[in-house]
Amino acid sequence: MKNYLAGLFFLFLGITISSILNLYISTTITLTVSALFLPAFAFLWWLLKQKNLQKVQLQDISQRVEQAVNKERERIYRNLHDDIGAQLLNLVFKAPDPEAADIARVALQNMREVIAKTVDKQLSLPELLGDIRVEIENRLSNTAIKLNWNIPHDLLEKPLQASQIISISRIFREGLSNTLKHSNATEVTFEARSSDDELTLSLSDNGIGKLSPGKGRGLASMQQRAKKIKAQLEVTNLQPHGIMVKIIL
Repeated sequence: MKNYLAGLFFLFLGITISSILNLYISTTITLTVSALFLPAFAFLWWLLKQKNLQKVQLQDISQRVEQAVNKERERIYRNLHDDIGAQLLNLVFKAPDPEAADIARVALQNMREVIAKTVDKQLSLPELLGDIRVEIENRLSNTAIKLNWNIPHDLLEKPLQASQIISISRIFREGLSNTLKHSNATEVTFEARSSDDELTLSLSDNGIGKLSPGKGRGLASMQQRAKKIKAQLEVTNLQPHGIMVKIIL
């Protein structure tokens, strides 16, 4: 459509110039000048048309290449997930002790999240919470720790980007790892609240762990992950005992 408009514009411009010339000079001179201008206008129109055609062709080629790359990437990650994922899952069930099984579970989840981030997978809030619950239950399955899952039925659904999914999941994974290693807790509680402009998620335990401000590589890692998704992270001691990890997004 743009090509036709450009052609009509050049044609109208040529006719306008010819008409103006015809008002002030002879018809012979007008025809001579028009004969010089009109081919030039026609040539400019042709160049513009060729440029637009090349642009369309390049966009088409670029789209086809991108589709091919995405298809190949998904194939590679699908094979990676099926092969290495199956081996890690096998290790989970055949691990010699609960700690080794937990390490295998974490490695499996990390691999899945890297794949999700690469293909820019999106999840709704309920889907993310479902994944977090399954992971927590799996990691607590070989322990005597009870999970309290406090999620309101009217929780607002929010779409989450891959970067948010990974950061949130890994922050709580690190928090749960600290609980399993250091707290001697008997209960773990996960809670969620949401409003139009804020989402709050928290994981707490009733263990004997005490937070030392500014210390610990795990805490620094959680802070960095929260910062990447512009979330507020609060890790606090509970009374009379226990620790809470809270994300405000």
